[in-house]
Amino acid sequence: MTAGVAAISDNNMNSSGFGTIIEIGDVLVSEDVVCEFFACDYAACGGACCVEGESGAPLEESELDGLEEGYGASSGLMTAAGRERVSEVGFFEVDRDGDLVTPCVKGAASGERESGIGAASGAGANGSLVASGACAFCHFDRQKTPKMRVPPSKNGGIPSKSAKNDRAVSALCAIEMAGREKPVSCALYPIRITKMPGGGLALNLHRWDICRAAFEKGRREGVRAYEFLRGPLERRFGAEFYEALSAAAQHILSENS
Repeated sequence: MTAGVAAISDNNMNSSGFGTIIEIGDVLVSEDVVCEFFACDYAACGGACCVEGESGAPLEESELDGLEEGYGASSGLMTAAGRERVSEVGFFEVDRDGDLVTPCVKGAASGERESGIGAASGAGANGSLVASGACAFCHFDRQKTPKMRVPPSKNGGIPSKSAKNDRAVSALCAIEMAGREKPVSCALYPIRITKMPGGGLALNLHRWDICRAAFEKGRREGVRAYEFLRGPLERRFGAEFYEALSAAAQHILSENS
């Protein structure tokens, strides 16, 4: 099957529990990606996904050289703790599932996991647990006023998430601020890419409480997740893939209306 042609499988009646699956080339896409409403509401969350989580942002091997090449421009926008973490471990870590992720400064884990096509269950046999906290490539902007409230910096520029006060801080990506592309997994969120055991990829929609406002905004504005994330989807999979996905989405949505 070519990348520009989508096959739609209705699995609502079988044991998979994944509902309708869109197949485009070697990529399987869950129906939530095209049916669910989503539009980032940065004013509401303040970039909390850069701070919360079990580990850093997933990385592809092809992105590692770019992180190193752009570090001179992005490092000055990072926190002292972020730069120290990169000095300690390098530009990536291996999480407990054995996947490459961005380094994180040490902190308490509070993440969620996606479920869906090809989602893993449990830690990898050889993966080490990464201490979780803010992504090392974060930049914190105290000039904005989102609803994420954290205290003044006491840890190399990284705000603590546990203490309470009224100082507002926004988390931004230092890589993107430096004029380079941030990891595609960050750009695609809440769509998550999972490698299938037999080859190929699966795209699932990750639900997280910190993105509640984004799901509500998408519904208010009538924007579906795949529409909001067109740019990152085309960046990762190409324009032909997106055209096939869009055609499949229109078919599914018309059937459900």
